[in-house]
Amino acid sequence: MIPSPGRKINRYYDNFQSENERDEASHRPLIDETDVVEFFKHLGFQATVYQEKLLRDKSQFILARWSRQSGKSLAMAVAVLFNALTRKGFRAAIVAPSKRQSLKMVDKISRLLSRLGRDVLEGLPRKGRLAFRNGSVIEALPNNPDTIRGETLNVVVLDEFAYIEHDKELYDAIIFALSTTNGSFYGTSTPGSSDTLFYDMATNDEKFADFSRHHVSYKDALKPNGPIDPEFLEKIRRQYQTDPGRWKREMEADFADDEDAYLSLDLIESCVTEGPETFTKDDVISGRLSRTGKFFVGADLGLKIDRSAVAVVEKIGQDLYLVNDTAFPPSTVFSAVTGYLNLVNQRLQTVSRIYIDETGLGGFFVQDAIKSGLKNAHGVFLSLPKKQEIMDSFKRLMQDGHLHFRRDPELTNEMSAERFQLSKTGQLQFSHPAGTHDDRLWAFALAVYASRFETPTAKHRPTTPNPGRETERCKSRGPAWNDNPRPTMVLGMWESSNHSPAHLRQTKRNRQSLSEKLWVASSSQTNQHRYDRMITNPPDRPDESVPSADESICPNQERTAHVDTRGKTAH
Repeated sequence: MIPSPGRKINRYYDNFQSENERDEASHRPLIDETDVVEFFKHLGFQATVYQEKLLRDKSQFILARWSRQSGKSLAMAVAVLFNALTRKGFRAAIVAPSKRQSLKMVDKISRLLSRLGRDVLEGLPRKGRLAFRNGSVIEALPNNPDTIRGETLNVVVLDEFAYIEHDKELYDAIIFALSTTNGSFYGTSTPGSSDTLFYDMATNDEKFADFSRHHVSYKDALKPNGPIDPEFLEKIRRQYQTDPGRWKREMEADFADDEDAYLSLDLIESCVTEGPETFTKDDVISGRLSRTGKFFVGADLGLKIDRSAVAVVEKIGQDLYLVNDTAFPPSTVFSAVTGYLNLVNQRLQTVSRIYIDETGLGGFFVQDAIKSGLKNAHGVFLSLPKKQEIMDSFKRLMQDGHLHFRRDPELTNEMSAERFQLSKTGQLQFSHPAGTHDDRLWAFALAVYASRFETPTAKHRPTTPNPGRETERCKSRGPAWNDNPRPTMVLGMWESSNHSPAHLRQTKRNRQSLSEKLWVASSSQTNQHRYDRMITNPPDRPDESVPSADESICPNQERTAHVDTRGKTAH
């Protein structure tokens, strides 16, 4: 059936009318309010004194250093939305430490639209992007200087500015994106470390004299002057009373020193990066996870108060990346943790080692883990010297720029809250403030510690003809295998806390007997029994201890090892 000319004309006329309406809408504000504070009220909110001060600020460069729960995100969302609705072709970018955080801000703005009582969007809203009938656009952009540099923008909001990676490069790109429109910049955050651009903007009056600064502490935001409930505040105060630095940053919105922290906030922030793809506990359990690589796992066990935690790091070249960090609820039974470790081991396929804290009841857990099929599980007894060794290794990798992890506020708080003090014996004692946790930190540190040496594939151990020279070599570049190895045992060894690692005493007869058995094991392919002893050298050098293949070949290191004479690989 051929449509009549009249119907075509009517359709063309309707389209023409719609285009005219859209064109007229693009030339006028989409709301009636011309004052941003009145618009704030229209949305159903009552602006606080400090929110109104920020909303009415006409400065080109604005820095908002506000405490948690003070209403910063709401004020910024309303400010950006008001400009988008009242200015034709207005373009705003929201940038945060991660794209996910940027999307949250855009989502908050999108939810405010339902309070308007009218349709102002052009088409359906897209994830991370709102396009309006007047040609305005609000968009979440990734934390990438190259992406920002190609944009022309009227406003840029850097949310959680103190925690953004490559902040100086990003700010340089933003300045050029705003230059053609003479646009405005908002930097909002709670304080972080002192080596950030946010810190400079907040404290350097000479270099950043053009900035309008807004500082809001919890005192300014208490009810009825703000949204913070006094009873809730007291609960937070009790939790933070042993961590004054965190209280000062989070609630007083001020910069804090962390002299007694083992890992400074500056150092922690220097390790934050995107890195390879991470995975969650749900990915492991559901079976969605399946990948290859070089992985190492750490597990810290907790009972009723502390949590059990599992961390997975991936080694790429010389660098380590945290790809999974799971904390279990308190009182989680150990069998659930064992099951999770087995699933991780199966899904990743190439887990080189699993280091498990076997302090206290952990020794039984390690035995059960091995019986359940985790043949690559190793127990680590966290004595004071061992804790210091693990943490020193962990910190050294951070300082050298070889340890990386994604932004995680909870993990950052755990790491920055870890305290240390020097004991009378000269050893470091680690602790964390009451009301805080360090389970995820220690699981992470154990995973990193498990990766420190690769499992040797050669069936020989090297000779150390010059102990002094080898010691210097170890200090400079770690373990080394020479070209003229002396045949010794080939055993599966791992750490064990069944005995104290230092001062294991054996009779000369026992040591001689064990040495002979080890020599037999090194040349035999048959299965034999296991022995929990200090591993000693063959009879030609009976008075020296052979360090585990898990350790460097530096001399004078005492080790407790679990000897598996059935295997032919040193772990």
